[in-house]
Amino acid sequence: MPVFLLNDAYGQRAQTYTDGSGRFSFRNLPIGNYYVQVDPVGTGYQRQTQRIEVSPYAPAGGGNETFRIDIVLKPETPSKASAPFEETAGGTHVIFAQEVPSAAREAYQLAEQSLKKNDLKSAEINLTHAIEIFPDYYEALELLGSEYVKHDFFDSAMPLLAHAVEINKNAWYSFYGLGVSLIELGKRNEGLDALRRAVYLNAKSINANMRLGMELAKDERYADEAIERLTAVTHLAGKRLPDAYLALASIYSKKHQYGEAANALDEYLKAAPANVQREEIKRKIQELRQKESKAKNNQ
Repeated sequence: MPVFLLNDAYGQRAQTYTDGSGRFSFRNLPIGNYYVQVDPVGTGYQRQTQRIEVSPYAPAGGGNETFRIDIVLKPETPSKASAPFEETAGGTHVIFAQEVPSAAREAYQLAEQSLKKNDLKSAEINLTHAIEIFPDYYEALELLGSEYVKHDFFDSAMPLLAHAVEINKNAWYSFYGLGVSLIELGKRNEGLDALRRAVYLNAKSINANMRLGMELAKDERYADEAIERLTAVTHLAGKRLPDAYLALASIYSKKHQYGEAANALDEYLKAAPANVQREEIKRKIQELRQKESKAKNNQ
């Protein structure tokens, strides 16, 4: 059975075939977002597509990061031309399918081609046209909304992504873009809720965990939750995202957990670029160790 690896604009990057046990693999993926598409032509099953995120903080070539996905084929529905789309929700794969008018699908495909050429204006025109034809076109809503987020057009992105998550409750990437947009537009509480939903749906997204953790760190009421999210980032990204350790040190210090703050700064120094003020940070670590010792003596 053929399996295709598509880029974020749905352009084909590679092709392979499942073995006798239904397994397949793609190796040495560069950083970025991808779609894995299974196309069981002539088998009586629907085409399935699933999105994966190869972390921007993974080593070049993504050699140290492995993704395991399970795609369950679903029988075709007679007399329905559907465009299946699969996402991961809390560890369970959920199939999302729509009947898309051919004119809307054609406009979407033109937009994909424009994005491959970095012709953002034509992509915007075609995606807008696709949505005009089919207002509930989830893939078009998510793609156009996500492009707006990438270019900081948050007021344009927000209604598109809000509609996308109304249509597909498991659309983690739409929830992520929606959360970013809401926060940037000053709707902080709604934005935090959307980011929380994105993390719930895709706990392995470094970007979603990092953005949520950094936003939560701004409010002492959410300190424990911020620690949880940023710690998840350090587990997922390791030393490739030193700012997570710096943020953790700040939170721990405010909570008077001086030992944990010092440990976080130690990890930050191991990961930080050479041009950081190392001596100043070392002095801060020493100061935190002294506070930790004093606190223990006063117990």
